[in-house]
Amino acid sequence: MKRKGNFSVITISFGVLLIFQVLCLIWANLTQVGKSFDSDAGMIMNHVMMMAKEKALLIPGWDYLTTLEFDCTTLFALPLYLLTHNIYLACGLSNLLLFGLFAYAIFYLFRGQEIIYPILAINLILVPYRIGALDYYNMLFFRGAQYGIKVMTPLLLVGLLLHAGKNEKEKADKKSIFPFVLYLFFAFLTAFSSGIYVFACGLFPALAVYAIYKFFMADRIRLNEIALFAGTILCSGIGFLLNLKCQTAKGNSMTFIHVQDAWTNVQKSFFGIFELLGGAANSSEVTVLSLEGISILMKILLTIALLCGTIYAMCRYGKEEKDLFALLALAVAIWNFFVLCITNTRYGSDTSEYRYHLIGLIPVFCIFSRTILDSAKRLRNWQRLTIAALGLLVLTYLSVTGIQLFPKHDTNAELKEVISYCKEEGFDTVFFLYDRPRAENARVLDQSQMINYLELTADGTSCVRNYYAEHNGRSIMEEENYAIVIVDDAFEWGDVVDYNGIVLLKKVAKVADSGIYVPMDLEEYYGDDSEW
Repeated sequence: MKRKGNFSVITISFGVLLIFQVLCLIWANLTQVGKSFDSDAGMIMNHVMMMAKEKALLIPGWDYLTTLEFDCTTLFALPLYLLTHNIYLACGLSNLLLFGLFAYAIFYLFRGQEIIYPILAINLILVPYRIGALDYYNMLFFRGAQYGIKVMTPLLLVGLLLHAGKNEKEKADKKSIFPFVLYLFFAFLTAFSSGIYVFACGLFPALAVYAIYKFFMADRIRLNEIALFAGTILCSGIGFLLNLKCQTAKGNSMTFIHVQDAWTNVQKSFFGIFELLGGAANSSEVTVLSLEGISILMKILLTIALLCGTIYAMCRYGKEEKDLFALLALAVAIWNFFVLCITNTRYGSDTSEYRYHLIGLIPVFCIFSRTILDSAKRLRNWQRLTIAALGLLVLTYLSVTGIQLFPKHDTNAELKEVISYCKEEGFDTVFFLYDRPRAENARVLDQSQMINYLELTADGTSCVRNYYAEHNGRSIMEEENYAIVIVDDAFEWGDVVDYNGIVLLKKVAKVADSGIYVPMDLEEYYGDDSEW
């Protein structure tokens, strides 16, 4: 019986799923950003609003924490905010535009293949495996989208390298002009904003392996390949030097792991892949046969399938034809994992800063989707349909249940009451006691008030923290009319808090049922607290 590679029914089925996933993405970005933004997204929103207010991309005196925050939702959110004056709408629309470019990069990567190839890859990528601060969906397509461009840049490079090798003529392929320009812009932007990180973990391995491949194949070097290598080094180099001049990104100071912790770090990095994709329970009380338990189990099995597909692609490359697609994608994935195993990227986490796997994981999705479809061509039609139906069921289930991961209420509702209360009382400044996340969100909710947070220093005293360097480190005693917001599960009534001297929270008003308290005044105290 003749076996055909016709995927028409499968393509339609997964195309319908893709439409559903895109509609969910649109719904999330247009309705959920303002309803449930976290402090990491809040930092970006505050940065966008202050750039618009100051009319400057690099705000004088601004204290940057990890990156310059340009290679994320900021890219389109800033001009959209200037047009709409609605930060939630601006960020939501920006994320949708970034997804459009992301989908374009995937389709360009699979250029020349049947359309089911990029569709299945995007199906896998668009599943909301985890939703939350620093989690999968947020990092790529939602709220801050801090890794969308970081992941997209290596994908564009792999696509350009693949098609550069196929171009037999010296003159440029017109269809590659736009992705070439887009790639060089992103190479510059990521280096300028995040330092050496994306080049070191995503671009370098693809370029290095391609150069080695060309050397051993004794293939001639084409002008478009020279332009791609030179453009990458030039744009990344200029961006990196500008980053060093403006503000050194956190990724530039990466350090090696101590040899005694090496094996532990490898284990944590490996299981971080499962955490990133939601294939790990956050509680031992989750039952396997519950909806959440079934979802976790499916994610575990899917992650195992991804890893096995990657290993299969590696073995296939060694035994069969020299597959440049697999070679370049595997180079990015393997190198990124290697870097995470030998460097200190866990910080204070008990497990792994699993978002760092994204640069290597997305190419794995692409390898996996192509491996599955290539293998399916060698099967009978009923076998292909059976596997497709199973895969469609799993991805649909994960996509539908993923919607349940979005908060079902306004997570900042109580904070809005607190800010409104402080504004009505006429405080000049509102301090959040050792609570940076709420301070970040409060700034987004009300730009008219001066909102800072108090940080505990190494010597046990408290100091003011703000985005502007000139405000950082000063004593709260320099303020006059202010309120300090505390959370009752962190500080209870009667606790002594040190503000460069011993002070007590003397008079406290509780705002609604928020569990957040606003001290009305502070008095210095030098005697026994029994008087109070």
